[in-house]
Amino acid sequence: MVTIIKNGLFSDKYNFDLLSDKSQEALNQLNVPESEITIVLAPNKKLRELNKSYLKIDETTDVLSFYSGESNPETGKFYLGDIIISFEKAADQAKDKNHPVEFEVLTLVVHGILHLLDYDHLTETDTKIMFEKQDEILEVINNL
Repeated sequence: MVTIIKNGLFSDKYNFDLLSDKSQEALNQLNVPESEITIVLAPNKKLRELNKSYLKIDETTDVLSFYSGESNPETGKFYLGDIIISFEKAADQAKDKNHPVEFEVLTLVVHGILHLLDYDHLTETDTKIMFEKQDEILEVINNL
């Protein structure tokens, strides 16, 4: 199950149901057993605060992932974790890349899910593996 928290920042034009469905499909593509994640769309300021607090980096980032690895006491399902996305940064990146903001947000969600599953981009090899997997998943879920 995918829960989306949007902090009242967004217009009704954004299709959050589609984001939820495609995020769930990304989990399915990665063969993640039935689990839950929360996606939080937040302002730049919040991402900067979290980045500084948890990673000691005093700048805004586009996405942060926080692994939980526990069971949700209400549902009994595995709770994979939280993905926090700067909607402002996603919108700017979408404009720079000349594609819809929905695609950029979904890209960041997939990126965040991969981090929750221990993928990283600290070395060239890890970066290649992670971004190839990200592109593969995006291709599948965007063609559904």
